[in-house]
Amino acid sequence: MRIRILSLLLQIIIKMKATFLFFLFVFTPFSHVIANPPKIRGLGCRTVFFYPNGQQSVKTVKINPALLNDERLLKSMLIKSFDELKELKEADIMTVKLVEKKNIKNFGLAKIYKIVLSDKLPEVFPKTNYFIVGERNNLGALFLLDSLVFIKTSNNDLSYLLAGVAKVKAFGYFKIYNFKVRDSFDEILNTLNCCENGLPIFNNSLDCISYSPAQFQFKNIDINHDGLLDIVFSGVVASYCKGLETGYGRGDRKPISKRKITICFCLKASITNKFAYELLNKKNACKILE
Repeated sequence: MRIRILSLLLQIIIKMKATFLFFLFVFTPFSHVIANPPKIRGLGCRTVFFYPNGQQSVKTVKINPALLNDERLLKSMLIKSFDELKELKEADIMTVKLVEKKNIKNFGLAKIYKIVLSDKLPEVFPKTNYFIVGERNNLGALFLLDSLVFIKTSNNDLSYLLAGVAKVKAFGYFKIYNFKVRDSFDEILNTLNCCENGLPIFNNSLDCISYSPAQFQFKNIDINHDGLLDIVFSGVVASYCKGLETGYGRGDRKPISKRKITICFCLKASITNKFAYELLNKKNACKILE
């Protein structure tokens, strides 16, 4: 009898544990960071892992340049070559359009293609992506970015770091990549990893805080006169709620307050062609969504 009671108690405990783990998985945000992640010295941004836009390293694949001239073959090649697109059909890719050419730092002259996916796909699929392929090395890389920006590190440099905005629902975070020779593009900045809850530079949320414009204005200028070009975001943050209203939405009300915001990242470069960006005035910058 005692053994049977103990067996029943054990089954109840196992079921309770399984239920707890289920709710923990369902209600934990997909951008939840690991506990006490290591800090990158001098940056004020943390190394974290998140989903779905977690391209901390973008691998390159060898591309047959003959496929670039036929849109159907190009779509098929993209689906076969990149894991991020492997669940798609050719019909899910609406357009693949060559938009420009740029000299990418350490990578060389590259063709830049904009990929637009069908709106009928689930939300987890970013609807805008970018595909680049080197003209000389025939290496291709896929970037899950809603918009693309090319960043100069100095006025005399004729090549660019590749950057852009990755959106997570109503928010967008700025990423910068640097090519690691013959291998991959490494993420050297992601504003989702700055501050405890991330530092969005795009916000069209209908909750208590929004931006004007929805995506902060961007400048690539030297703000500390060291010859290196830094990154500056600016805009207006509008607050609509007071007290415990956060999370209930603001309806059609007018903002209670507005404040101008400037966010600066200073470039720190080394002779080994490695780059890092330091968030200035971190304490105030991280209060942007408060």
